[in-house]
Amino acid sequence: MPGLALLIGVSNYGDDFQPLPAATHDVQLMKRTLEARDFEVEVARDEDVENASKLDGAIHDFCARVKDSVGLVYFSGHGLSVEDQDWLLPAGVSRAAALRNATHRVSTDLSASAADGALIVLVVDACRNKEDMPTSKGGRPWSLGKLQYEDKKFIRLFGCGAGELCHVWVGGDNGKDVSVFTAALVKSLAPDSPIETLRELLDVTASECAAIAMKANPRVSVQRPSIAILGDVNAKTLDQLTDLPVFRRPAGLPMAPASWSWGTFDPARLHCLVVESEHAALGLSSTDPLPAKVNDVFLDSGERLWAAFRRYWSDRRLLDGTPRPIAEAY
Repeated sequence: MPGLALLIGVSNYGDDFQPLPAATHDVQLMKRTLEARDFEVEVARDEDVENASKLDGAIHDFCARVKDSVGLVYFSGHGLSVEDQDWLLPAGVSRAAALRNATHRVSTDLSASAADGALIVLVVDACRNKEDMPTSKGGRPWSLGKLQYEDKKFIRLFGCGAGELCHVWVGGDNGKDVSVFTAALVKSLAPDSPIETLRELLDVTASECAAIAMKANPRVSVQRPSIAILGDVNAKTLDQLTDLPVFRRPAGLPMAPASWSWGTFDPARLHCLVVESEHAALGLSSTDPLPAKVNDVFLDSGERLWAAFRRYWSDRRLLDGTPRPIAEAY
């Protein structure tokens, strides 16, 4: 059964919250991306997004419909940490109302709604500007609250870590504003990407967020996506869940032709493709050619490179679903 996804984008807020026009575009991008990954996608209705009680009900009704599959709830908007609990904010709510009364905010704890046999993943691209930081209790990370249903399969993936902010990349998607984390998600889950697990997604989106921060104009601070673990699931279960193929690669995606270099790919080896300069291609002499430099690097640091390579890639899934075997010895 394909995965199910509920997408929520909130652009307009009340007093003391910045409007987030990028949220609408975020939802459009995520819808296209997840549908290409064979998810059945629905977008939250406007009447639900504008009311905390209705939004909470829509989210929990969605989770209850996920049976023996993956249910992904994606939220782009504002969020708060209040009294060691994490909350999503519906449209139109003011900061004062959100802080004063829990009926004006939606809990990120969806563990009670996760049905047996289902995995619920909550992806939060909640933009917290500097004015939001006091409500996070001195810059504490998201997800400090203790959940009540630890036996349920529920994971929260946040677009930033402790003491960090989620940013908007101005004009970053063909002239349209897009949230940095969402832009990283969309690129990481492109149809030609081999990423399938949450662990892989977390690693690659972290790199993409850093790359976007470098090229964004105006520049933004680096944000590090994080998986909430305290209270969600125990460490062993977390390892198992983050290695599940949540984002299955589309069937029928063509592989590289055998004539390409990847035709000689051996999953048990570390491959290094050396692309020489135009001087080498023209047959011009060099006293220090690039292949020689690469050989020197591996002679000097090969064991350390292999150890790092093996830590990252050993037993990761190949495109055909088999684990990648990598020997301990270099």
